[in-house]
Amino acid sequence: MNFVVIGLLLVPQLFAAAPPPADDRTFDGDYRYRNESNEKLWVEDVTGLMACGYLIPDCEKGVHEGRFRCPAEVVIKWKVRGKQGWKTQTLKLPRARRDAELIFQYTKEGKWEVFFEQKQKLYPRFDR
Repeated sequence: MNFVVIGLLLVPQLFAAAPPPADDRTFDGDYRYRNESNEKLWVEDVTGLMACGYLIPDCEKGVHEGRFRCPAEVVIKWKVRGKQGWKTQTLKLPRARRDAELIFQYTKEGKWEVFFEQKQKLYPRFDR
């Protein structure tokens, strides 16, 4: 009888502690667009994700879609204000991380970088 009670208490904890599978691409659904350049951008499309629209220099826009499966790669389509023609770039996305935001960063060189960044906690945790 004692073994049954102990088993019922321990088995759920064993499953909860197991790490996600290596091919799991699920993340929290928080991502952010940053513009590190001096150019004004219009982000028209990002394959499978919500585009941010207008993005001014040295600013960022955040999106929260809720937890979903992160694609392995996306194509981002944007236009630089005052210049003709649309630009596209294929980005391979890093392995998904929980408790992190996916960052799409437009660099001063005019290229996109993508990476996960640890989320900032709104309230500090006080351990007793």
